[in-house]
Amino acid sequence: MVIITILAALLVPQVQQAGSNPRRQYFKNQMKAIGLALHEYQNEHGCLPPAVVRDEQGNPLHSWRAILLPYLKTKRPFEQYQLDYRFDEPWSSPHNQRVADKNPKLFRGDWKISKNNSPTEERRNSKLVAVIDNSSYWPENQTRQIGKNRIVLIEVPELPGLWNEPTDISLDELINLTRTDRFAPHGAFALYDDGRVRWLTTGVFNPGYMDHLLQAP
Repeated sequence: MVIITILAALLVPQVQQAGSNPRRQYFKNQMKAIGLALHEYQNEHGCLPPAVVRDEQGNPLHSWRAILLPYLKTKRPFEQYQLDYRFDEPWSSPHNQRVADKNPKLFRGDWKISKNNSPTEERRNSKLVAVIDNSSYWPENQTRQIGKNRIVLIEVPELPGLWNEPTDISLDELINLTRTDRFAPHGAFALYDDGRVRWLTTGVFNPGYMDHLLQAP
């Protein structure tokens, strides 16, 4: 209860700021549709998709993002994307790379930030990722069912790579990013397992909070 109370206090002041930018609202809408797709996938398969599909030699073939594409095609705002991804080819095939290049904003956020007391703006981008860890919703070589009141996906600023690349981050890597102020001063969006998208302020991004929020029930 103490953690919930503190988080509520941290979240409230930033809600309006997070949704005031049209680009941020667009990305938030993407995340809501992705949350719905995850639930539809679980209804059909009994669990979340694997973080990565590998071949017999252990080479990565497709990420959870690619696996979700068939569940996103009819949802706003994904109707505008060209999602003719081929699962009989690896993520790095010329065709699948062209699909990624045509849809660079898929699973990615991109917005301008106004600096305090300055007319100049800087552009910031982020990538929606799964946090790979045995305690999270995305353990290595396993799948889990969606529970309640935990983060299932989170955006991380300034991560390289398009959405088709089957790479995410580990919990240790995320914790290290919190220590280097990667999320300062603007915080980030997180997709919860109940489908809600919440704006997390920088105060939440510390090892203790993140370890709790990412731990699967």
